[in-house]
Amino acid sequence: MGLRELTNYIRQLASQGYDYPSIQKFLLTKGYSQEDINKAIQISYYSNPQLEQFISAQLDKGIDRGQLKNYLLSYGYQPNAIDSGMSMFPQHVEVTHHHMFDVSNKVLLVIGGICLAALITLGLLFFRPGGSIDVSELLDFEINLDTTEFKVGDDIVFSYSVFNMGSDNRFDLRFFFDIIDEKGKIVSRKSQQAAIETRLTNTVSIKTNIDFIPGKYFVRGKIKYGAEDVAIAESEEFTLVSSNTTEVKPPVEPPVEPPVKPPVEPPVEPPVEPPVEPPVEPTGEYDDLTNNEIIKILEDKSSKDLSDAAKVCTQLTDALMQDFCYFELAKITNNTKICTKILKNYTRDNCVDRTAKINNDPESCKLISKDSTRDNCFREIALNSEKSELCDEISDEFNRNSCYMASALRNHDYDACEKITNSLLKDSCIHIKNTEQEGDSS
Repeated sequence: MGLRELTNYIRQLASQGYDYPSIQKFLLTKGYSQEDINKAIQISYYSNPQLEQFISAQLDKGIDRGQLKNYLLSYGYQPNAIDSGMSMFPQHVEVTHHHMFDVSNKVLLVIGGICLAALITLGLLFFRPGGSIDVSELLDFEINLDTTEFKVGDDIVFSYSVFNMGSDNRFDLRFFFDIIDEKGKIVSRKSQQAAIETRLTNTVSIKTNIDFIPGKYFVRGKIKYGAEDVAIAESEEFTLVSSNTTEVKPPVEPPVEPPVKPPVEPPVEPPVEPPVEPPVEPTGEYDDLTNNEIIKILEDKSSKDLSDAAKVCTQLTDALMQDFCYFELAKITNNTKICTKILKNYTRDNCVDRTAKINNDPESCKLISKDSTRDNCFREIALNSEKSELCDEISDEFNRNSCYMASALRNHDYDACEKITNSLLKDSCIHIKNTEQEGDSS
């Protein structure tokens, strides 16, 4: 059984409720090596079947592994998930054997365990998550549903918006939209073509039929520019219900006697509140300017008066252009407060992540809504400020352990080893600590 088959078998056992230590003991009794089991469990634990399917398709097209990894990193995928997915499809390398050594199975097992621990340690030592995505260099792609419940036979109606934040050029794009069920199967697809210069908004309708099974679904959209996939987005989950469901009427309750009214108290005069200033209506004064012209105005005004520069953004009538304006103003001033004015979660998170790291401000990380971006924010500041206790704020267990390990190795904060929950990683961290202390004492 190869690595891919062994990994799939471990996934099957895990889905049946078996924990990883029990699976490991069982496979050892079946003759599998400790090294293969550890590698397959690691892939299974951090794998993403949909990501593996995408990686397989791109590798079959001849896409370079390094280029593919950088592409996935730019869309927020974690390096450990990418590496696990790529390890399912190893490169074919010819190896010439010059010598053969007669080594016992026990020795091979010990050597394999040491190598595995070393690989994990080195991987965490040199692993540096990529910086926040530079929105000015990407197509910002989003899919929004009109409602989260449809009936079989209805049209699945949704809208999408694309914002080109890095160029004034015109691009001819191809859009593909898939309806995907709970098992990850594509049940319907629709494609269309459109051109974009700065922004594009459109509505799509996909018809359902009697072959659709009631359940949970979501929409996945993909944009192609030429032969290259340049953006992927997913909608929130929606429910498809049977079209012949009947309305359930609530039972008729007996009339309830009205409660006895308390004596009427004299009215209390409300406190006088100061008048509320009406919101400033955008004038559209800067709507016809290019992105670079807006940035130049922001640079000039922010050097004199920040509030005057912020008014430029409020005068833009388009919400996406307002977000772009606030993002660029925050980049110029490194002011996290400006980021909070951005409406779109994706753009606001990246803005806050950038300014928090520059200002070394872990409190700002708490403003980030997306878990992976917030975890990365805490990790970078923890390492740069040599404060391993900031790793405690990371929600994902693997990334939290990675932060503790990196704090121990880079900043020699070996107290962080005790907080690692993965036994193999914790033992490796303590071993490195003891080795360094023995070297210092000698």
